[in-house]
Amino acid sequence: MSRKGGRAMHARPLDYSFEITTIRHVGDNDSTCFTADAVVRDAAGKEVARLPGKRMHSYVDAAEDDAVDAARQAIRRLRKGEP
Repeated sequence: MSRKGGRAMHARPLDYSFEITTIRHVGDNDSTCFTADAVVRDAAGKEVARLPGKRMHSYVDAAEDDAVDAARQAIRRLRKGEP
């Protein structure tokens, strides 16, 4: 009796990580605003997406939160195989 062994092949999501870079902008009247950019990398450390901050924020935490949300959305798209 011959039996074919092994497990079914299931696609495993790739491991991704992201890093956030916060940029401080100072206006002519010394007002300060922040943006934050996100870079998504694959498991090998290769950059797969760069997400520039699109909104100015008065608080650095708000800018970083936007960048983290954008990075997480990009990772979800990458795992689904979307461009």
